[in-house]
Amino acid sequence: LVSGPLPAGLALGADGVLSGTPAAGSGGSYPVVVRAANTAGETTTHPTLVVREAPAITSSDSASFLAGTPSTFTVTATGSPAPALTLTGVLPVGLAFTDQGDGTGTISGTASPLAAGSATVTLVAANAAGSVQQTLRVGVDSAPFFTGPLHAELVVGTPASFSVTATGRPVPSIAALGALPAGLSLTDEGDGTATLSGTPTAPGVTTVAVRAQSAVGAQEASLTITVRQAPAITSPDTAILVVGTAGSFTVTATGSPAPDVAVAAGALPAGVTLADNGDGTATISGTPAAGTGGDHVVTLSATVAGLLPAMQEFTLKVKQEPVFTSSATATFVAGTPGSFTIVTEAVPTAWLEIVGTLPPGLSFVDNGDGTATIAGTPAVDAVGTWSVTVNATNDLVDPPQTLTIAVAPAAAAGGGGADGGGSAAGSLPATGADAP
Repeated sequence: LVSGPLPAGLALGADGVLSGTPAAGSGGSYPVVVRAANTAGETTTHPTLVVREAPAITSSDSASFLAGTPSTFTVTATGSPAPALTLTGVLPVGLAFTDQGDGTGTISGTASPLAAGSATVTLVAANAAGSVQQTLRVGVDSAPFFTGPLHAELVVGTPASFSVTATGRPVPSIAALGALPAGLSLTDEGDGTATLSGTPTAPGVTTVAVRAQSAVGAQEASLTITVRQAPAITSPDTAILVVGTAGSFTVTATGSPAPDVAVAAGALPAGVTLADNGDGTATISGTPAAGTGGDHVVTLSATVAGLLPAMQEFTLKVKQEPVFTSSATATFVAGTPGSFTIVTEAVPTAWLEIVGTLPPGLSFVDNGDGTATIAGTPAVDAVGTWSVTVNATNDLVDPPQTLTIAVAPAAAAGGGGADGGGSAAGSLPATGADAP
């Protein structure tokens, strides 16, 4: 006779034989009381019936963790005696396995964001009745975060493509939360990237919020889009300054950001410099030095970093007011052919005219090169001193010169002059018996 529960599937016969097949899940220890009796009396004993059961792992074959968040996954197994649990393989960084000694084990810790993904390990549950193993997939999810650069450099009128990238598990989607520059769009590629593409139509700097989002979280960041514009010089390619007079000229250029303006080749005249103003303009200014009249050709450049510079051949025209460089006195001899050259320096070349009456026999001719000639044979009755005004004119001023013309009598011209022939001032030939 047995007192106490027997495992399901087992029975004790009258002949004292315990027999049967323990049912699944009946493993364990069963304390019972067995009594033997006949007409002579009875006796009892208190054995413990032990039913061993092979182990079985009953927990899920997959576990999920969130990177950066402490968490635990419990492995459970049945069997009698309670099976020992072991794990083979490499867990994601930050996680560890512990056998609790009661048929359970824990995978716990804080998974590193760098461990996002999945790992496969093997669990083994073993006891005296046998062993069993299970393949366990350990997944580490991570909240999205942007990994690539978030500053796009584009050019007006040029088709562009720029990739915005983010990581995370599961793969996040990427979207713009604000208005993009005209001509551009942001397309999510479904693989943790989004493409900024199109042809920008206007220069400038735009900052727009972008979001990377998945089932486990989201991150927002600022995307800066700089649309640059190739430089161009828009001011005229000529300017005028005057020798000895302070003046300035502004060079203007377009581009984004504002281009730097400089002299790339050639040289400005002495006394004149170029200063970049830092706003897409530059100032050519100064007082051209004496003797710098004429055309000064330089090459100007407008530069925006990373783009081809704009070049302009620039001519600085330095004008000079007419100046008489010849003598203000001319001497002729009556009855003798002679000439006198009036010389000026000017930019542009001056034309000359005379105001007043020349001695009879002399005439005035403008040579068209900044000089003029008074030539002829003074009449015998022209002896004396004559005064005329010579005007030198260009597009600046009209400075006059008073020219004194002395006509000496023929009798006073002999004796040999400075050039052996009696030459007078202004290279005029003179004749006569005596030098004046």
